[in-house]
Amino acid sequence: MITAFVKWLMIPAALLIAALPTPFPHFTSRDVRFTSADGTVLAGTLTVPDGGSGPHATVVLVHGSGTGDRDETVGPNPIFLQLSNVLSNAGYAVLRYDKRGIGQSGGRTTLGTRDELLDDVKAAFRFAREQPEVDPKHVYLLGHSEGGELVPTVAAQEPGVAGIILMAPPALPLAQVLMEQALAGVAPDQRAAARARELAIFASTRGGHDSMRAWLRSSLDVDPIVDIARVHVPILILQGAADAQVLLTDLPRLVNAARAHNRDVTVRTFPGDNHLFEAAPPGVVQTPGEALQQYLTVPAWVDSRVTDAIENWLAAVISR
Repeated sequence: MITAFVKWLMIPAALLIAALPTPFPHFTSRDVRFTSADGTVLAGTLTVPDGGSGPHATVVLVHGSGTGDRDETVGPNPIFLQLSNVLSNAGYAVLRYDKRGIGQSGGRTTLGTRDELLDDVKAAFRFAREQPEVDPKHVYLLGHSEGGELVPTVAAQEPGVAGIILMAPPALPLAQVLMEQALAGVAPDQRAAARARELAIFASTRGGHDSMRAWLRSSLDVDPIVDIARVHVPILILQGAADAQVLLTDLPRLVNAARAHNRDVTVRTFPGDNHLFEAAPPGVVQTPGEALQQYLTVPAWVDSRVTDAIENWLAAVISR
């Protein structure tokens, strides 16, 4: 149900389980602040590789759903911290930031509307391009989960985006994704009742006005294939085959929409990887709830095949 989905979005960033250690940094980090369209000041971290000749190709990281900090911390797993460390050790500058109302960012601690989130991504992109360490011709957007739905919209609207990387992007409107999650693991004789409950919640959400559901209301019926069809820069799409939140079987819908208008679309799938691109239990088909329990309790590395794929794609695109 939506209520269960929203609960996992609202998980606090700091839990008692210790994260895995990060590799030795061959980069410097500095705290930064930038301002979104409505005046909200967002706080983040810019990591810049040591040595070499700048300015550097740069990746801006865009969170998935929920109250994400700059590290996209889920339980003991700081997904964006891991990605940032790997990419900056490989020679790329990286900007990551706290969502509005989270960490050191200003604004209200809500999920924010889709338009607010899009404005925040645009502000981060424009800020990155203005930094002296950054090559403004080579700034890429990387979106995870919901970020993978937001990034194509920004790339379609914002001049100068060099390319986009989508990690576990939804291929269906959010209402359909939530319905798939709600029905996962439900016994056949109970599916009709479960579907009816979800539809009733959707109807209530669409007709409501409460601020806590503003994000859900603004995102529920957005079809991700509309804007990805308007993206004409290089696209890298990454998907875990064991993802219980965003299903591999839905991915062709998004890929086909992208390739109908763009010849430069690369797709990589990773057997055994879950929604965070960590190893799922072998031989087990997880429900969304079981996957969430794993995220919250098991420290794990992001699959090195995934980070290798990102690095290789960036190198190939930049060298053209």
